[in-house]
Amino acid sequence: RKMPVQPTTSLHDALEAEGLGAYAAAICGQSAALLSQPTDRALADLLKQAGVLKVGHRQRAVAVLRSSLAQPVAGSAAQGSEHGGGGGGGRQGDGANAQQADGFWSAIVASSLESTAAGDLHAHGCTYASADEAVAARPAPPTAAPHAAAPPPPPSPHAPSSLPPVERATAGEVDEGHGAVAAERARAAYAGGAQEDQAELCRRRGNAAFERRDLGAARRWYGRALEARPEDPLARANLAACCLTTSPPRPAEALACLAPLLAEGPACAGGAVAAKARLRAGRACLLLGRVRDAAAHFDAALAIEKAEAAACRGAASFEPRWAPPSDPQAPPHPGVQRLCGGEAAVQPCSAAAEGRSKANKLLSHIARARALSQRGRADEALYLARSVARECPHGSVGAALVLDILERAGRMWEAQCEAEAAIEAWRGGHRGGEEEELAPLRLAHARLLSLRGKPAEAEEALRSLVKDRPADERAAAYLRGLRAGLHARARGNSCYCEGDYEGAAAAYSEGLDVDTGGLLRGLLLANRAQARLQAGRPGEALADADAALCVEPDSIKLHLRRAACALALSRPELARACFERALELEPDCAAAAAGLEQCAREPAGRARRAEGQAAAAAAEEEAMDPYAVLELERGANAAQIRQAFRKAALRWHPDKFAARHGVGDAQREEAERRFRELNAAHGVLTDPVKKRHYDLGGGMRCD
Repeated sequence: RKMPVQPTTSLHDALEAEGLGAYAAAICGQSAALLSQPTDRALADLLKQAGVLKVGHRQRAVAVLRSSLAQPVAGSAAQGSEHGGGGGGGRQGDGANAQQADGFWSAIVASSLESTAAGDLHAHGCTYASADEAVAARPAPPTAAPHAAAPPPPPSPHAPSSLPPVERATAGEVDEGHGAVAAERARAAYAGGAQEDQAELCRRRGNAAFERRDLGAARRWYGRALEARPEDPLARANLAACCLTTSPPRPAEALACLAPLLAEGPACAGGAVAAKARLRAGRACLLLGRVRDAAAHFDAALAIEKAEAAACRGAASFEPRWAPPSDPQAPPHPGVQRLCGGEAAVQPCSAAAEGRSKANKLLSHIARARALSQRGRADEALYLARSVARECPHGSVGAALVLDILERAGRMWEAQCEAEAAIEAWRGGHRGGEEEELAPLRLAHARLLSLRGKPAEAEEALRSLVKDRPADERAAAYLRGLRAGLHARARGNSCYCEGDYEGAAAAYSEGLDVDTGGLLRGLLLANRAQARLQAGRPGEALADADAALCVEPDSIKLHLRRAACALALSRPELARACFERALELEPDCAAAAAGLEQCAREPAGRARRAEGQAAAAAAEEEAMDPYAVLELERGANAAQIRQAFRKAALRWHPDKFAARHGVGDAQREEAERRFRELNAAHGVLTDPVKKRHYDLGGGMRCD
């Protein structure tokens, strides 16, 4: 018997939906001949003759035609004239139209529920589950009045058990001529009892698309499944898998999809779905650089897997009959332990275990990189930090670690270039939904600009960051601290120009206190070192210069300032090293060359000054009276000398004298001089030879 012909309009739409629009005209033109083929092989050969040359296109066309064949269709114009009597009355045509629409809607719902209940996605030789797509499309009833209604399709053996009660009643009723009855019941059945079946159908379509790596179609199908059933956990987990598999991955969207499942815990839809959700959340967190969160998710997935394995094994263990007798204290054979459900069976070698190992490795890399950076081994630390950045491409943890290591090593220029390259690569990658990961990089870039002596550019970068992210309290605090530090620096420069060096040093110290982010630390320390040097405090100035060089070790100005402090402290070797370093950085530095010449002349002058100081000390010592220093009479015995020295030493000891009187540097130097005189007098009077020499009219020195 000749098969009924599908209307060309719906067939054309089905071909367009499958991406076969180029062959739609040829296939619709030969639809009657194609639908009459008994086998798929004959249908494929006829499609090849019609111009469908690719094997995949022919398979999809066969699926569309077979799905069209599975749906009930209206008869042709000739059949309408045969059954309706050509020029029949209007009431007879209306009744035929209503009967045809009623049968159409009832058969559509019956076919959809039958297909989803039976679980046969490849019915009638369908390779890509196009029949399910055609059923899920829910076509509207035809508006044009056909001449006659087609007979209903034969019932499926699965139909009585799969149809809900409302649909079985509809299939058993005879419509009174109004198609709205069946249509309304069909819509009610679809919106009610068939909702889960529709979600299952869309999810299976998404799984088929995911298997053939059509991720866009898979995401659309999973989205439809969530529209049909928003609480479907499998659709959410599979949609997250699509977000992680696409190129480039979208871990932020994956976490957003998994958020309801992670909030519900293992009870969301069974242990398997919860384990998948935790596993995919761990992968997303690894991509975003949230390594500790990833480790927590992998631990949760491992716990769920162990619980599932224990539940599958059961509470009762068994003893194999073939097992040989053994010592109860000895550990069992691994095979027996595995069969008996021992600890070996509880440790699953799964993706969650691999993910946990990877997260632990990254945490170890981060901790070791920071430790190596603190020890000054910057290159080894950079190797580990860059490996973390490669494993976490959608997060800023690796890049921020690299910048921190370079800043700690004093390689500010390299750190600034790294920050600019990272920001440019991030913005060029179009990573939507992850802009919060870019904020630490922008903040580090502003800090590096300020540390390299560009506070104006740093302020502009911070202002832009605060404008883009008003809720970022750290960036706002950095901006406030930078502005306050700049104000204090301007006040200190004004005091320095007026000759108030102590006031300038105080203003620079205030700027260091208000600069919470440390963005102006190098500049303020260098300025305070110069102010303290001019104020006659070279020791404190040298300490400030050393701290400033830790921030920017390649600053020629700081090396020259440090050399000036060393010369003021009579340390020509340190000054010479500073001048040589300045010449390495800039060979044409005239100030460094002049400083080296001064250091070359310094030893001769220093020796002459030392000889003069020694001669003056000797003359002063010769003129000193040890009895007068200790306030004793000539002829005092040893006990009196010891008691007088102890009393005078307690009085003039420099530390005790400064603690009692709170004196300045000049008074402390006087106390130190008096204490040296006491020691010299005590040494003469306690030595019998020197004491006799002095008593006989000799001096303090006894050669």
